[in-house]
Amino acid sequence: MDDEVLVDEAVELLPRIGRQMQALFTCYAEAHGLTFGQIKALAYLHQNGRRTVGEVAEGLGLAMPTASELVDKLAERGLLEREVNPSNRRQVHVWLAEEAMAFGREVQALRRSQVRRAFAELQPSERAVLVRGLRALSEAVAPNEELPVAGCQLPERLAHPSTTGN
Repeated sequence: MDDEVLVDEAVELLPRIGRQMQALFTCYAEAHGLTFGQIKALAYLHQNGRRTVGEVAEGLGLAMPTASELVDKLAERGLLEREVNPSNRRQVHVWLAEEAMAFGREVQALRRSQVRRAFAELQPSERAVLVRGLRALSEAVAPNEELPVAGCQLPERLAHPSTTGN
């Protein structure tokens, strides 16, 4: 198949994949009485561990007041633990409570299930190629000096994804 045809198909598939993944996690969030934003915050903390509220805001691309409100609601539900930094009283550290750790494991299991379903459609030799392709795509869409986005200031986690482990 011609490369341009494959490029066009990939460009069409990416938003569809994003919508489908978001729909699944939105449904999961609603089933647990959470908003999609709350699930994203829990997933961020599950992946990144103990963080400050500012780091949560940066990691999710939210304004600080929005992140604070999100953290407050999750803490009220008992899903987050929080503690004021004794050396900087303006800084609050947050981390997942045990119940939220269970949510994180469930979300991770959902993601793994999705990938297994895709793998089931592939030959064993194609699976590593898929992962290599995803890795290449992730690196290619990361902002860089060659493809700047005029007037766009990206969060640090997106500007330098290799430093965050994403």
